[in-house]
Amino acid sequence: MKVWLCIFLCLSFLMTNAYLEPPDFTAYYTYTHSLLHDRDLDFSNEYEHFEYQKHMLYVTNRGYLSNDWPMGTGLLWCGFYAAGGMLARLFESKTDGFSPPYIFAILIGILFYVGCGLMSAFYFIEKRYGAKTAFVATLTAFFGTPLLFYTFYGGLMSHATGFFILTIFFIVWGGTIQERTPAQWLLLGALGGLVALVRPQHIASLIVFPVEAFLKYKEGGLRPNTENRRQFQRGCLLALATFLLGILPLFMYWGKFFGNPFHLPKLEEMHWFRPALYEMLFSDYHGLLPWTPLVLPGALGLLFLWKRERILTAGLLAVLILQIYINSANEIWWAGGSFSNRRFTEYSFIFMVGLAALLGERRGSPWIFVALLLAGWSFLLVIAERTGFNTLDHYIPWNWAFFRGLFYTLFAPWRWLKALWGNFGNAYFLARIGAIYILGALLIITWHLFIRLKISVRWQHIIAGAILCAMIFINCLVLTGILRTQPLPAEITQRLDRTNRFLWFNYYEYGYYLLVRGRYQKALDAFQKAHALMPTQPQPLRYIGSIYEILEDYDRAEAYYLEAFSLDPKYQNVKVLLERLREKRKHLPPKQ
Repeated sequence: MKVWLCIFLCLSFLMTNAYLEPPDFTAYYTYTHSLLHDRDLDFSNEYEHFEYQKHMLYVTNRGYLSNDWPMGTGLLWCGFYAAGGMLARLFESKTDGFSPPYIFAILIGILFYVGCGLMSAFYFIEKRYGAKTAFVATLTAFFGTPLLFYTFYGGLMSHATGFFILTIFFIVWGGTIQERTPAQWLLLGALGGLVALVRPQHIASLIVFPVEAFLKYKEGGLRPNTENRRQFQRGCLLALATFLLGILPLFMYWGKFFGNPFHLPKLEEMHWFRPALYEMLFSDYHGLLPWTPLVLPGALGLLFLWKRERILTAGLLAVLILQIYINSANEIWWAGGSFSNRRFTEYSFIFMVGLAALLGERRGSPWIFVALLLAGWSFLLVIAERTGFNTLDHYIPWNWAFFRGLFYTLFAPWRWLKALWGNFGNAYFLARIGAIYILGALLIITWHLFIRLKISVRWQHIIAGAILCAMIFINCLVLTGILRTQPLPAEITQRLDRTNRFLWFNYYEYGYYLLVRGRYQKALDAFQKAHALMPTQPQPLRYIGSIYEILEDYDRAEAYYLEAFSLDPKYQNVKVLLERLREKRKHLPPKQ
């Protein structure tokens, strides 16, 4: 554990970056700032500060400025935001909620959450397979899943914080399968509510409870009219009560802003009966396995856990299968500008446990070597992204030129340090050292509290009570913000869209991916969706023209080139394509 902690602190010192660009990286922070600084949920000043473009904004049907990103992550940052305010006053910085001390404190908070998640995973695995296996499994899974990237370079998104809350949920559930106290049931329900609050799709993780009930029933532990069954039912009711308390802020927000407490933004993106399973798993366009191949032995390793702990294995496998289905059924199955498929970051604990089971049950160095090799591949892709060779926002085919460039990157280690070095919120060098000391102290203190929690029922009740108080505070904070928020004036709403147009770039990049793959009809569909969302952007029209030119429909190709050129007369690529097409048409035989 000490070695793991030292490695994590060193990596945090070197690599932590604060990237605050709209909308993904700033949307979560707008909740924190709006609720604690403005005491409302009017995001106008936050969007203005972060320079949101018009196509990133839209007004709900009830006249409010929307934020489609879930609020849970921003709420879990509130304590660190308050600490940032204290730092701002101490160092006489601006107390507007945007100055460096606030971002600095929240970065420490994110690293603290990830560190706690990793220590908890280490402890959970160590009890089953020993310290060595726990160390290798957690370390390689940290490097070999999207978790490393979204801890240090995308921490201000929801994934790192979500990893913490889901890991704690799985550990509390898995560690209490045999017997649970009422306090543990309350704690599980509260954690389940927070899991859903961080990202609604994580509510599918609650499938562990039906799986547990089914297997216990099959094993004879929950037969009708038995005390065990009655205790399980009472426990589920307790968990349901705290779950509803945890997710209530989201229902209040959706009800106020959209007129429906079960609105669930972006639900229209789901194609439940047409999941892109193969592409989501195997495509070089942010596919899960090509980018992070370690997840495959991590998932298959769960099968070796079956004889030891059947309910735990079945629950984690059910969660993983359900998330694979949900993410492949999403129309944006590639998860936008993502490192691997970032929506699996939160489930890194499952891959850690599976990898530990594989290493523990199949003893021998070859499996360790394979794990290190696969984790090294993912880390090489991180380096390639940091050096600018492999950008996430634009599709780069994995062809011979790609692998040749990656090979040169591998043998240029003198470029790595500069590329991996993070700005830590533009903190001074001494401030960065101080942050690591603070982070280390917080993690050590939390670890000792965790040990006391494990050996003392009294401490379990204290922790459960503290979490319930925090949830009540969160509900009061959100309710106050909702009551203080007024609809936007009509003169503003008339200038803004009524639907979210941010997806246009995702469709545009997906169209380019399909075009490179030679899937022209699907590429046309993607580019036309992009054009419908943003009719003023010439790029989709240019590629639609290119596809029609490939299909030898030259009249349509010329029409789309001309339309793109009319939108942007300085668009040189279209000008060249148009001249080339006209020259080509001169040499075509006359139509009969």
